[in-house]
Amino acid sequence: MVEQAERLWTYDAVESGQYGAETTVEITEENISRYAEVALNDDPRYRGPAPTLAMPTMVLSYAVLLREEIAEANGFVGYEQSQTARKQTPFAKCEIRWHHPVRVGDVITGKRGVLEKYERRGSRFVTFRVEGINQHGIKAVEYDYTCIFDYAKGQREVPASSTHANPQPAERKDRAKAAAGLRFSGGRDGTGRSEHHRETGRHKSPRRLPSGGTAAQ
Repeated sequence: MVEQAERLWTYDAVESGQYGAETTVEITEENISRYAEVALNDDPRYRGPAPTLAMPTMVLSYAVLLREEIAEANGFVGYEQSQTARKQTPFAKCEIRWHHPVRVGDVITGKRGVLEKYERRGSRFVTFRVEGINQHGIKAVEYDYTCIFDYAKGQREVPASSTHANPQPAERKDRAKAAAGLRFSGGRDGTGRSEHHRETGRHKSPRRLPSGGTAAQ
């Protein structure tokens, strides 16, 4: 029997407007406090017997990117899940914008999809947007997360197994989840904006949800 070839989510197959399933996560005293513990943050607003606020970068645990699910929802297999052409699509940069505090008792709906793709100096990038909407329909936070899908000719490709010296975000999440009591992890407060880049060459650079989270049907 001839096996059907994988339908890879290549750069050419990625399109703006491709979305994944929505997720919902309840914000509790326990998951706020345990997240702050992993982040080594002793601020009583986030950690202690009665924390009141979620650390802003906790968005990375209650509104997770889930790239592989965006690919699957659109009929594709992501490179990291491929059985025939597996490779990394490394992190390049992330910009987070906070609009409203996230507090104990909030229920956050995570929405995720492809924002844009572009080429720069021969390399190909894909930017995803993730939004966190509270139970009142207010957008609390959003972030744009950019990955490198293809390197310019002559630049080093990152193999799928190359995760020891510089672990990818998925591996960092796995390392933190046991201590945090969450499926994914991260680390600050208030509203505002933060941007992080990783230097890469010449450029800046089964599905589970956080505790209490469910996938919307």
